[in-house]
Amino acid sequence: MRKFIIITSLLLLAVNLVSAQNSTNSEYEANYQKNYIYINPIQPVFYTLQMGYERVFKENKRSIIICLGIYREEYDFIKNKGFTDELQYRFYINSNESDDRNKLTFDYYLGPYFNHKFFDINRSRYTAHNFILGAVGGLRLSYKSFALDLHVGGGYKHVIFGGYHTNYNGYEEFSDIGYTGILPKLGVQIGYKF
Repeated sequence: MRKFIIITSLLLLAVNLVSAQNSTNSEYEANYQKNYIYINPIQPVFYTLQMGYERVFKENKRSIIICLGIYREEYDFIKNKGFTDELQYRFYINSNESDDRNKLTFDYYLGPYFNHKFFDINRSRYTAHNFILGAVGGLRLSYKSFALDLHVGGGYKHVIFGGYHTNYNGYEEFSDIGYTGILPKLGVQIGYKF
């Protein structure tokens, strides 16, 4: 957990330094920043710290997002840990980036996503790989260098167990690690644009 916070802090510092070096570029380039770094403020409630990077290209009409996160849950005799990674490809329906960075912009998007989660359950007694393939739609609000990303969607989740786990039945809730089926997706991310 401490390592993740230190790495995140160093990344934000590096982004700030790179942004400061590029401040001498023309006004045109400063208005069309194409990179975002996101952090998900809700995931810590679910024992996950997640961070993402978005690169916008093709005249603000498309972007790719890579999200990485770590999972750690400890209570009583239970010790679960793992990681998550996600890839999104977004198609912006109306990207209204303007020359005025002081203006609030609304960007609507749709796109597919792929998510993989690995769980090491209760000290390697068994493992689980969750694979989710789906679609997402959302809204990105941008003002100056800050962004707020809200999205909703769904996908199909498939689980592969390893280790000593032999009971594949009995997972009926969306939040169960072993649940296989249709799964909703809701998300909020806070970002920095550079």
